[in-house]
Amino acid sequence: MTLDPITNQFLTMKILFHPASVSILVLLIAIPALSAKQDSLVISVNSQASSNYKRRILPDGNIKPQTYVVGNGSLIGQSSSASTVNNVAFPTIVRLLAPRLVRQSYYPARKGMAADLLLVLYWGETTPFSDAPLQNANANFSSALNMRTAAENGVKESEARGEQQFTLDGIQSAARSVRDAARDEAESQMFQAQLFEQMRIKSDEGNARLLGYVEEINRRNNPSRFAGGGDYFNELMSDLETPRYYVIVQAYDFQIAVNENRRKLLWTTRISIPVSGSDFNKCLPAMMADASEYFGRNSGRLIRRYRTGVVRLGELEVVGVEPGENTVEPKPESAN
Repeated sequence: MTLDPITNQFLTMKILFHPASVSILVLLIAIPALSAKQDSLVISVNSQASSNYKRRILPDGNIKPQTYVVGNGSLIGQSSSASTVNNVAFPTIVRLLAPRLVRQSYYPARKGMAADLLLVLYWGETTPFSDAPLQNANANFSSALNMRTAAENGVKESEARGEQQFTLDGIQSAARSVRDAARDEAESQMFQAQLFEQMRIKSDEGNARLLGYVEEINRRNNPSRFAGGGDYFNELMSDLETPRYYVIVQAYDFQIAVNENRRKLLWTTRISIPVSGSDFNKCLPAMMADASEYFGRNSGRLIRRYRTGVVRLGELEVVGVEPGENTVEPKPESAN
């Protein structure tokens, strides 16, 4: 199964569930969910559900459970060799996802072909546009503009001195020739800078679709940006232009896929965190925890949450005291 990360459409699709994947879910469902919080960790969540997808409510007020099988959509794109996303395998994500799904009344199907949903997992690292060429192009354009301005001033000074601007046979002066060359160079550098800027915009658009930022970017892209309200917009753009780890959970109607051989997307949840200062494996529990409440429903808009460091101490146990001279009872340590 291959996903085009830009259009979010499947290029090829094979509707086959993997019994091994189902077994993994059944075996690991009892493992308690882990928790993790990182300093200054910004976790973004965007979830969208089809208008036709409605969870049934039972007479006792609880949500009717649904069963699922899981498919490995695999890692999307290329990541650097040092990226921690390379150290995380599909079963690890499944193990952390399963308990969170239970909280929303989603359970692994013990009989795969009777499942209600096919969950497909994708994960990876975004590849932002490298702005080094753009910065270089902008610097060259700025330099070319300065040269053009200087050449324009040279012509004006020549005219002010009353110097001849053209020969009798129509050949222009050296000052004018320099000015024309400077104009051509400035125009060429402008086109170069525009080309790299378009490449940057295209890259940002691709990452915005992948991470679920499109609607929030458009919502914040208004005149308030220039009246003191642009900080959040700039934060969103920074997310798109710096590497982020992400997980995408997509839910399809499994029975339609099997019986009618067509795909019907029911809901999609996208979770991402910044790569800088993050270990993907260690951050996965926090990512799943923040996303779990939105499984199967709309988040309404992009959710960005800041997590701060927390230290949890278990029950303390005294293992012994080493005797010695001037023994002083130690003071209790405080958890910072």
